Order: sequence, then C-alpha cells, then structure tokens
Amino acid sequence: MPKVTTNIEDYIEGIYEIGLNGGDVRVKDIARRLGVTYPSISGILKKLVEMDLVHHERYGAVTLTRKGEKLGKDITERHKILFDFMHRILKVPSNTAQRDACGMEHSMSPETRKAFLSFIRFVQTCPKGEPSWLKSYYYFREHGQRAEACREEKS
Repeated sequence: MPKVTTNIEDYIEGIYEIGLNGGDVRVKDIARRLGVTYPSISGILKKLVEMDLVHHERYGAVTLTRKGEKLGKDITERHKILFDFMHRILKVPSNTAQRDACGMEHSMSPETRKAFLSFIRFVQTCPKGEPSWLKSYYYFREHGQRAEACREEKS
C-alpha cells in the first residue's frame, strides 16, 4: 500500500472538511479548496481509492471510507490544536497561525498532540483567568524584556 504523504493528507483533510458542511463533495469543490486543477485531482483520487481512503465513481461524488474519515478527523484535529496554540496562546496572527498549522500538522505524533491539547485546556480553564506567567510572556514578547515580576534580583 502506498505511503500516506503530506499531499495525500491535504486531500483527505480537504475532503473531510468540505463534507462537514453537508451535501456531496465534488471534484470542483476539492479543486477550489486546495487550489489545484482537475487533472491533478483525478490522479490523486485514483490513488486514494486504491488506498481505500475514498469512494469515487467517475463524475460522481467523492466520499471518505471509514479509514479516510478517521484520518480526516485526525488531521483536522491536529490542525486545530496547533492553530489554537499558536493563535490563542502565543498570539500569532490568525493567517500566519493557519499557514503554519497546515505545515506542522503532518508530522505531529499522538503523544505531542495529547500534550498540546492538555496544555491548551490547562491554560484556558484556569479558574483565576490567564496565568501570571503567561501575562509575563506576553509582556516579554511585546517589549523584548522580562516583566518586573520575572526579573532576577541582583545581590
């Protein structure tokens, strides 16, 4: 069986996310979403069918198999976790966080994904609001120096 490459993951993620909106997933929808041409899609769809990731009849809708659905959900979750971390925690601008999450999502292990998700939940559910160390980080990022609360005392 062919290896699941970054390119294949991008197609599966695109098909998965288009399908979340309901209705059929058409080749034109995939082309629009991924910014690719119809001929490039036909070759990859054939490979995806061979890998048992999608069902596709010529000129028909594209549907994910159970295996494809599981992979699409996993990739989408990795992307969301990375985006949330970069945008909400690190305060990276949204468009940059989206682009970077897209590049990083393909190599994230399940262990790292679990750690990121746990860290994000920890920060977002702090009963006292934003932790003081995170506020100090934001200050450092904006001013290029530590906040008074983080500076070492000199003897």
